[in-house]
Amino acid sequence: MKSLHKLFGFLSPSSIDDNERLDASSFDNAPDFDFDYVGNGTQKMTNNHYCPDENLPIIKGLDDFRSKWYSMELQVLDEKELYTSKSQIYRFSYFPSFTSSIVVRIEINNDGISKIYYKVSEPFSFKKEPFSFKKKRWGKHWGRHGILKFDKSELNEIETQNFLDLLSRMDYWRLPMENRIISRDGCSIIFEGIKEGVYHIVDRHNPQMYDPVSSIEKYFFDLIQEKFSMEI
Repeated sequence: MKSLHKLFGFLSPSSIDDNERLDASSFDNAPDFDFDYVGNGTQKMTNNHYCPDENLPIIKGLDDFRSKWYSMELQVLDEKELYTSKSQIYRFSYFPSFTSSIVVRIEINNDGISKIYYKVSEPFSFKKEPFSFKKKRWGKHWGRHGILKFDKSELNEIETQNFLDLLSRMDYWRLPMENRIISRDGCSIIFEGIKEGVYHIVDRHNPQMYDPVSSIEKYFFDLIQEKFSMEI
């Protein structure tokens, strides 16, 4: 398999000038959701109702900057928060720089069959906004601005169980939330899960081969190639 970094580019907060960061102010007044913190990035939902709210940040549990940044990336792909769901759902998010981000969401049904949703964003680009008379200049916005590709498929019972076995082998629910490696270039990989009201998120920048998250990365790109004929 070719290098995923060569295919999809790189993205890191340090590679974006402060004046060109995405405007995340829309999340500043987002309402809080109540959780009991279990540890290692795992949160127990204390509200039993699942009511997706456009004002809620899509990502919670990370630091403020990354929660807002990732939430805006997912908002472009019309994704919702997982942490309020009663279902068993897993979401793999791949955010490179300057090229398309990728999201794969797996929703597991009671019958053991899973639905897969695959989304690819428009490439990272510069978008000129209308002239601001107040600021006396044209606005500018770096980011991804829409969905380039959307598709869906299924995992049968055996495939679903194989996926769950992978999570079990890597002890997913006890993985540390983050293991940040300082580097200017690379990709951000976020993997979320919600099961029986327990939400867990892991965030990695350029996951190393010894990190179990690299197994998740490989699994999902193999899945994309198999189910959606992505050329790798």
